[in-house]
Amino acid sequence: MRVSRSLGARLTASKPGSLASPATVDRAHQLAAQFRQNKHDSKRRDIINQELCDQAIDILRPTLPAPGTFDIIDIHPGAAVWSQTLNAALKPRRHVLAEPERDVYATQIEPLLNQPDSNYVYAEDFHAPFIQAGELPFSQHVQAKSQAVDVRQSWNPQLIVTANLARKQLGPGTFAKTMIGQFCRSLTLTESKFVDYFKYGLYKLLVWVPIRDRVNVVPRSTAFRTRVQRHLDAAFDVREIVSSFPGDGYDRQWNRPWYAAEIERTREVQERQRQAGFDVPVHRQQPEPEPYSIAVDPVPENFGLLSRLRHKPDVIQEYLDLWDEVEKAHPEWMGNYLRQRAELGLLEELQIQPWLKRRLKRTGFGVASYSPRLVPHDDIRWKWMLMRNRMNTLYNRYNRVENLAREQIALEKELLNIRKAYPEDKGPYEARLQELKPAFEKIKTRHREMFKDNRSSYVKAIDDHRANIYGVLNFNRQDHEPLLCHKDLDFYPHQPLMLLELIPKASFVASINTAERQICFDYINHMMNTGIYTTLQDVLERLVGSKNSAVYHDLLATVPKLTDPLYGGYHDLSDVRVRAIHADLLVELAVAYEAWPLRRDIAHMLRTLRPGLGDPNRRRRH
Repeated sequence: MRVSRSLGARLTASKPGSLASPATVDRAHQLAAQFRQNKHDSKRRDIINQELCDQAIDILRPTLPAPGTFDIIDIHPGAAVWSQTLNAALKPRRHVLAEPERDVYATQIEPLLNQPDSNYVYAEDFHAPFIQAGELPFSQHVQAKSQAVDVRQSWNPQLIVTANLARKQLGPGTFAKTMIGQFCRSLTLTESKFVDYFKYGLYKLLVWVPIRDRVNVVPRSTAFRTRVQRHLDAAFDVREIVSSFPGDGYDRQWNRPWYAAEIERTREVQERQRQAGFDVPVHRQQPEPEPYSIAVDPVPENFGLLSRLRHKPDVIQEYLDLWDEVEKAHPEWMGNYLRQRAELGLLEELQIQPWLKRRLKRTGFGVASYSPRLVPHDDIRWKWMLMRNRMNTLYNRYNRVENLAREQIALEKELLNIRKAYPEDKGPYEARLQELKPAFEKIKTRHREMFKDNRSSYVKAIDDHRANIYGVLNFNRQDHEPLLCHKDLDFYPHQPLMLLELIPKASFVASINTAERQICFDYINHMMNTGIYTTLQDVLERLVGSKNSAVYHDLLATVPKLTDPLYGGYHDLSDVRVRAIHADLLVELAVAYEAWPLRRDIAHMLRTLRPGLGDPNRRRRH
């Protein structure tokens, strides 16, 4: 169901219980007016809609501990609407408000701290609750564990951390300086300059992040997957709880998945929602993904759809405008064109020989007679027909790319299904793989013969389809669509945020548990960041040498999951790009490379990661 993007007063004028209540809208407007009057810090983004908070907690509730059994550390609570909703719904033992700008939000925070029997506690900054955690009940988790158990690999059900990270922008260049970056690096405890946020065990994080950073934190396509995102995917399971609709102006168009892969993923998520009985109010439902402009057949029947697309190149709009001009200037000619289009549709339905169809078209039966050669060059019809032919070319190119990608994906799905049917025996999989290798080689040949633009589109299509099959991105593993937020109703200033649930992976902490493994992990991740078309074979050759060498095959034998589709691997490493591999394979490779006797030394890796390290001529910073 498509959702209107212009809310206005319609939010309060619909069926009871389906849309935002008048009281909710009034409360949000009051908070916005109050912040506007107090000259609210423009760098801060506050949640002002309690209804959105209630619906987000309803989604989170099945995974939350029992009331009264845990503490909450609340970083940058701001207007405290989210904080009060959490506190009322979950009833924590202690609720620490880590708000450095207490005076700015005194109207909201002070009543919470001063109310009778308050469970709220104030902290000046978000480091304090972790440094002085001995005073809080959740630190008792350490005493409850025996000496033989690594506390940093165990789950601490007595703590939840929530934060509003809207003040600082995330990005690959500043990731280590951001709050999420510090939590991520703290998982491995190899960076002494960071506070150890997980010395009391692993816990759930609920963070609000600006929508503009979605491409950096939870990308929807493999096209912009960077080392930052691979690190996050390896260290955390991330789930979107609240988000805006795709293509809302905060995403680059290229960050959208390939349209066919996006539709396939949407249908799978909708089916999981239906089976789970997941009920979402109408105004919180995500809209259906809109098609790529080149994925729509540019015929008059689809002009309405093309005109409604939010993202379309200028050439599409120019094509539609020319159609309107021709229709006004030459209505009789355009009427004949539409009539002959109907004749052509009838011709396609007739069960006649192909050669007869071609002859009929050449003799003027159908739209083939409407060629630019039949009108003067200074006629508007000539320009429109040239544009029509260009649109047809783009549409046909898209279909050629998608058809070839579907052939490839069908073969990969067949192999994956065989592997799942026989998880303990690779014999049937290997036998079928040998039978299908000629088909794979034929597809690779057809790919190489494509035009350059088609080849890049094919690579994107294949990578996004594989992301669906193997669950490469956290976006592909969602069990429900996130709630749709509305910037004018839910936030102040009116810029949207997204709510993420981050669950640290105990397997990552257990695997990357030494400084050497951390360096190997960062080094390999860095080697994978050399280009969007870098393949896994390219990375392995940079690590150990030529693919024909014995050491290459020795390393490959130590990590068999790289070629096993059951774990997200692929049989041909020269045909799988690192942006489309599962992050768990990066962890497996890092562990194997650290233990491999022929690996590069740690000093070389550090010099690669930090150029200039150890250089006596390097200028010192004072």
